[in-house]
Amino acid sequence: MAKKKSLSEGDAFARGEDDPEAAAAAEEIQRQLRERLTPRQTEILSLLLEERPPREIALRFGLDGRTVEREIAAIQQAMRDVHGE
Repeated sequence: MAKKKSLSEGDAFARGEDDPEAAAAAEEIQRQLRERLTPRQTEILSLLLEERPPREIALRFGLDGRTVEREIAAIQQAMRDVHGE
């Protein structure tokens, strides 16, 4: 059975610490994504990455659930745009 990577090991891989070109590419992707997201979308993405459900996010911002779903869809589209899909 393969050893499960710890979060810090996974983060190191995601940052490309073993590969400077991968690290530069990851930083560029993050920069492009930040340029495409509104401040609210950035906050929503952070909460999604913390595994917060959309309903909790809606309550936190005082938004309708459909509004949060539209913001999530916009975040997903920005990710597709950055990745060229």
